[in-house]
Parts: sequence; structure tokens; C-alpha cells
Amino acid sequence: MPYDDRLDGLDSPLRGTRNDFAGRALRHFAEHVTSDGDLRSAAEHAAAVSAALEGWRMAERFDRLRYDDDAMLALIRLHWDSEQGSTARLLRSFRDNLGVACEQGRFADLARTVRSERV
Repeated sequence: MPYDDRLDGLDSPLRGTRNDFAGRALRHFAEHVTSDGDLRSAAEHAAAVSAALEGWRMAERFDRLRYDDDAMLALIRLHWDSEQGSTARLLRSFRDNLGVACEQGRFADLARTVRSERV
């Protein structure tokens, strides 16, 4: 089905993460496109999906800087006290304020390293 980044855009009631994109698309399809006894073809369903997403804006994309582990550790150490050691707040600040890209699990591992150094 022709689901795209509009599912994550401002007009979508089902915004979420990349990890749950397929599930959210399936939910939208089940709740808004098809129904019991629906005998339309795949092409007809695809057209219905396209019509349902018509006018929805694409999700905003961000170009964030990527750093290796050593550089990320240095940044985390530098900014650690600004968020009182909260990994979630620190990652949010890195993404929103510093324009830094880092996967959540990787960031948590690196933050644990910094936390253990500070004990």
C-alpha cells in the first residue's frame, strides 16, 4: 500500500517512530480504508489509501550531525550537568538544540559509560 512519510506528518493522527511505521500503517488501513466484506482489489485499496492521505503534509526531516563514539562521549561529558544526568532529556537536547543524531540505545549505552565515570 502506498503509505509514506505523510503518516508521520502533522496531519496524521497516527504519528510515531520508524520502528512502528508498519503497525501504524496497518492500523490506518484497517480503521479507515477497509471494512468487513470489502472485496475491492489491491489496486482499489491502494487508490483508497492514496485518497485518504491526500492533502496530508509530509513529516519534517532533520539533517543532524553524526559522531563516532569518542566524540559522542566527549559531548555527553560536556553537557551532562545541563540535564542533571537524565539520559532522555540529554538525548532530546542533543537532537533539538545541538542537531546531533544518535540512536536511542547507543546513546543510553554511552550515557551509562559517562554515569559510571562520575560515581
